[in-house]
Amino acid sequence: MKSFKKFIEETKLAEKTEFRATAWSNGGDGYGLRVSKNDRDNFFKKSEKKVRLSFSDKNDSISIDITSSFWNNCTELRSAEIK
Repeated sequence: MKSFKKFIEETKLAEKTEFRATAWSNGGDGYGLRVSKNDRDNFFKKSEKKVRLSFSDKNDSISIDITSSFWNNCTELRSAEIK
């Protein structure tokens, strides 16, 4: 699994890449980030199965599986680790 920074470098984007996402919770163990289709297409590769995310208020990062539905109409990164 590659880090998000490495992923960005490999796609020849700026070292610091930011995109907007909408956070959500289903009230249980479900948390996620909804990414716009445009940002999905610009910042993610279909060949990647995981993504590592860092948040400005956290010292560590988390690894999230990219589901096949992410490439359809459900552009969400889902994980109980997103809090």
